[in-house]
Amino acid sequence: MAAKSSLDQVLDKKLTFALAERIGVPVPRSQLVATPDDLPRLSDWCSFPVVVKPGSSMGESSELGRAQLKVEYAFDAGQLQKLVRNALNYGEVILQEYVAGVGAGIEVLASEGRVLFHFQHQRLHEVPLTGGGSSLRKSVAVTPQLLEATGKLIEALNWTGVAMVEFKQDLASGQFSLMEVNGRFWGSLPLAEAAGADFPGMLYELLVGQQTEFPQSYQTEVHCRRLTADVHWYELALRKAAPPQLGVVPSRKTMWRDFLGMFSPRHRFDVQKLADPLPGLLELLWLGRDYCERLYGVLRRRQALRREKQRCAAGGSLEGALSGAENLLFLCYGNINRSAVAGLLAKQLMPNLAEHVRSAGFHPASGRPMDGVMQQVAHSNGLATDNFASSALSATEVAAADVIFVMELEHLVTLSEQFPWVSSKAFLLGGLAAGSGPLEIADPYGKSRDDYEGCYRQVAANIAALQARMEAA
Repeated sequence: MAAKSSLDQVLDKKLTFALAERIGVPVPRSQLVATPDDLPRLSDWCSFPVVVKPGSSMGESSELGRAQLKVEYAFDAGQLQKLVRNALNYGEVILQEYVAGVGAGIEVLASEGRVLFHFQHQRLHEVPLTGGGSSLRKSVAVTPQLLEATGKLIEALNWTGVAMVEFKQDLASGQFSLMEVNGRFWGSLPLAEAAGADFPGMLYELLVGQQTEFPQSYQTEVHCRRLTADVHWYELALRKAAPPQLGVVPSRKTMWRDFLGMFSPRHRFDVQKLADPLPGLLELLWLGRDYCERLYGVLRRRQALRREKQRCAAGGSLEGALSGAENLLFLCYGNINRSAVAGLLAKQLMPNLAEHVRSAGFHPASGRPMDGVMQQVAHSNGLATDNFASSALSATEVAAADVIFVMELEHLVTLSEQFPWVSSKAFLLGGLAAGSGPLEIADPYGKSRDDYEGCYRQVAANIAALQARMEAA
């Protein structure tokens, strides 16, 4: 098998790309941004779009706390500056040019840096649409330039075993860039097997039988589909779940063509096989169960939202609850974003009730400051947050409250499970200004600055509506 030093190089993309550059294999242009001082020169860095990658998927800041980070796309200089500034709050940022084209994989069996067998596939469907694992792919004749680049990498790594070298290639120009090297069996392995490239068998013969010569032959234009993932691909495609500027959302014609391809004699499934039908049948049952549960959940959720909208509407039960109400409780999960802002805004707008306004969260820890990003947003809107500290929800607070406002349907469920007797006085805060936005107020934690600002605006609109309702009551 591959030596540890070789594995270390393919597991760390920075090391992989550094090696590729040394041996002349094209890689996407990348740049590390460490401080805001690097920002002025970014506008001339390269053409757009630009991929903005956080240095780590889980960011941490002494001021802002921990946050789940994700890859973003910038389509102009202003957006690039904004995304990078936000990501820099949590550490270094890697900028990478966006490489358009199709995904191509060169799979190899190698021994001490020498390629013994090679196979190439082309990705047709990827989940997510912006790039990821393939749900539909086909075997193709090897591209000489890609094979040459792969050979250089395998030789430089002195690789032994199986590996998949992934590229993005412009089919019109032939230009390509290395994406990554997977030093293990790959997710599209069933395609190679269906096309006659038995990599597990060849690896066994190499390691156990010491065989080093393998006939270079496989069928091209064999299609193989991971059905569960491909259903998800069609769902994403129909929802157009990708930035339109990337041009990765397929047309309806393409979707129909690829669907009808299932009936071709050269089409195979990863799991569904006549020779061994049980795993495929079980996967279909799980897929059907998953979609039935999702549909049931969507219908129940819509029904619950309609009910809560009626409760919050004029003449609904909220109107009676607000009549004579003094003690208000705002509740979310962590009490460091949504309910924290709601409580502070309510005190600011209704000073006569300031002593009767509380906020809390289901999170068991108390005494935490407001989320750092939300503090910045609040301060920019003239809301002081310096003395705020979170509070864990207590039975005493619940009992004392005349009206409880929560942010999500899930909060209503959790609240009624812990305190069944309070359901009649608990309402969705978003129902107060139902015409100005969604009934639920999403948690911005760990998301972009835009999400925090949107959350603040939504909370502020509903607190303003609450003030009007309280004055009318």
